[in-house]
Amino acid sequence: MIINKENVLIYVNKDFKSIENLFIFISQKLYTSVGLKERNDYINFKSVYDDSIIAYSKDNFILKKCAIPEIKDTFIICVKNNRLIKTDKFEKTKNFFIFVLHPIKENFISNIIFDELLKKLKNKEFRDIIKTIGLTFEIENLLISKKPLSILNCNTVTKCKPLNIVAITSCKLGLAHSYIAEEKLINKLTLEGHQIRVEVQGYKTIKNELTTKEIYEADIVLIGAETNIDKTRFIGKKVYQTNVIEVIKDPLNVLNQGVLKSKVYFEDINFITTLNKEDKSYGLVNHISYGMNYLIPIIIIGGLCSALSLFIAKIIWGPNSDVGGPNNIEYPNNPLVIMKHIGSTSFMLMVPVLAAFIAKSIGGNYAIAPALVGGYIGNDVNTFFVLPGIPTILTPLGFIGAILSGFLVGNFTKWVNSWRVGNKLKNILGLFFIPIFGVFGITIIFVYLIGSPIGWIMHKFMSFIYSLYNVQSINIVTSIILGMILGGMICFDIGGPINKITFLTGVSLLNEQISEPMAIIGASLPIAPISIGITTLVLRRYFDDEQRSAGVSAIIMGIIGISEGAIPLTIKDPKRAVFANVCGGIITGGIVGLSKIHNNVSHGGPIVAVLGFVLYGRETILFFLSILIGVSINVIIYSLLLINSKGTIGSLKETYYTFTINTRIAYTKKIDDLKSSAKFLQKDIDKDKLDDIYNKIRILRVEYKAKTKVGKKYYKELYIDDKKDTINNKIYYKTYISSLKNWRKQQLISVKNNVKNMKLKDKILISKEKKVISNEFKKELYHSKISLHERYVNLFKEKIKV
Repeated sequence: MIINKENVLIYVNKDFKSIENLFIFISQKLYTSVGLKERNDYINFKSVYDDSIIAYSKDNFILKKCAIPEIKDTFIICVKNNRLIKTDKFEKTKNFFIFVLHPIKENFISNIIFDELLKKLKNKEFRDIIKTIGLTFEIENLLISKKPLSILNCNTVTKCKPLNIVAITSCKLGLAHSYIAEEKLINKLTLEGHQIRVEVQGYKTIKNELTTKEIYEADIVLIGAETNIDKTRFIGKKVYQTNVIEVIKDPLNVLNQGVLKSKVYFEDINFITTLNKEDKSYGLVNHISYGMNYLIPIIIIGGLCSALSLFIAKIIWGPNSDVGGPNNIEYPNNPLVIMKHIGSTSFMLMVPVLAAFIAKSIGGNYAIAPALVGGYIGNDVNTFFVLPGIPTILTPLGFIGAILSGFLVGNFTKWVNSWRVGNKLKNILGLFFIPIFGVFGITIIFVYLIGSPIGWIMHKFMSFIYSLYNVQSINIVTSIILGMILGGMICFDIGGPINKITFLTGVSLLNEQISEPMAIIGASLPIAPISIGITTLVLRRYFDDEQRSAGVSAIIMGIIGISEGAIPLTIKDPKRAVFANVCGGIITGGIVGLSKIHNNVSHGGPIVAVLGFVLYGRETILFFLSILIGVSINVIIYSLLLINSKGTIGSLKETYYTFTINTRIAYTKKIDDLKSSAKFLQKDIDKDKLDDIYNKIRILRVEYKAKTKVGKKYYKELYIDDKKDTINNKIYYKTYISSLKNWRKQQLISVKNNVKNMKLKDKILISKEKKVISNEFKKELYHSKISLHERYVNLFKEKIKV
């Protein structure tokens, strides 16, 4: 088409409520964009529109040729509105407006342009394609290009011409997966004829960092990441994000999905990012989880070295000995002393390391050093400034301090990195400004503001507990109540201030030869990690693979007496998990308090009983029994809470819960993206575009409230009928389950009868057949549970249009 691209004005994602609003918008754009502002010629586009004849009006499109005396060249204005609006009393609603503007005296070029556009709009395939596009440059290409539609409309890799691709790969640890994904992308996509550059965001450095030119020339940006990727450099580019595992599995499929589902980042001054199942929001919980990935190996090293050194020392020198010998002084430099020192050093590093990597997740590598120092200072009571009226401070901030340090320093670093400065100055900020001011800032907060009050509160509690136990005799009722209090507290915040104050109380009493509180603490300490780990394995469908893996790690850490293994899972579901943990801790603490068990080491978990720190015999049995009962209670309560809130398999409640969660995630993501866009625009002071974004945010909030309200209404309506039908069908359901169990029993008996006098090879086949029968039974059981509520689940889905 013979027209200068500068004379093609395209506006998408508009939200005009009436045709009058559209006319005012076009009048303003004519004034500012067509060069009339210099001559102070303001055009009332409504009068121009009314004087023109509609050339095409079909399928929500309008095409008009308008004469404007004030302009010298031919212009195309295209507006794609988000909602249908009435053009006049007789016309149907439209949302796609194309205007060819020309001077009063028509020229040859304007006629050719108009005829070509009219011909394209009469083509249904063209209309279908342009409807689905939300990008200004793609609409421009379709309107003015003479290329066939088959080339312009490229929906899959196989149809497309070779693409110029840039990609980023990044995994949580920045090690193997990032580089495997890079290799897969390069090998597979290069064979298909595409050009690709891959940036790997590794553990410490960025490999093959993408240049501004490469990003500018790219047709699409692919991101395979499990970390928070800064996408601001991809403004205006088509971006598709998934996780790094999907990239490793099938790079071609990722590219296909990218071509089909990618959306432009910050197109037409709006952040529009890919919203799919793999996309995750990166809130504080995710940053803590990222830090825990680095903390868990240190916890394991500390726990194993401490426990094994004591275990070996007791085997060699007797049950009352320590790592230094029978009296802990004979062999000061033996390997067991070194092993115990490794363990204590590892425990000392836990808080600073967690703080450092929470900060890294938020603010990048420059945040590591100040957060590391801040975490260490928060964990050292000797640095706290004693405020007036507070006599002594004995308790550090612990893991609460780590989270505070990581969060504050990380966000401070992120803020400094957002400053618009040159690369040389940015490096200076990272090497000097961020570490110095980050450390001083977090030190002032910990040392002068919050360290002393929190430490004083903890000290008061320790003194109270100490006064109760430091008497000649303590009655059973008081012992049970104290056991329940200590057990609940040790399970409450898992490594936080309350947990630490309880543990330190037990240690201080142990130094006074009072060992009952340490037994309560030692038995309650593993309840949270073991229970939550078992729950992930029992109720598998409520947890993903990553969470189940964390559950196994939590069980192992619980056995060796490390409660922090429960943190990654607890912070993802704090209300239910903490309640269940406290209930389990209270039960365990009460039983241990009643049983008058003694623990002679400042550690916990089943391992202390195995190593003989709890007296072998009656006390050991009761110690294990109290842990078993506490874990069982915890698992039962947490499981019931999960089932109650999320529903059973195939139930209406499960469907409603999934609907509410998915709806909240989807709308939160959209609103957050628009807020990011508004924040970016505030720097450019673009009021019109800011108002447009805020209007969209308001609309999304109204939509979200309406959608959840409607979903709740339908759920309540259907739940009553679903419950009645379930009760009516309960007898038939039980009969069916009974017959299903009988079928499995008969099948297994028949298989068992065939085992006798068989060769080993045949017996292996029989074993496989048993597994087939068992799997078939589970499959039928699963489908029967779904069918029990299927009718009302489908009705709910139909009503809310899931």
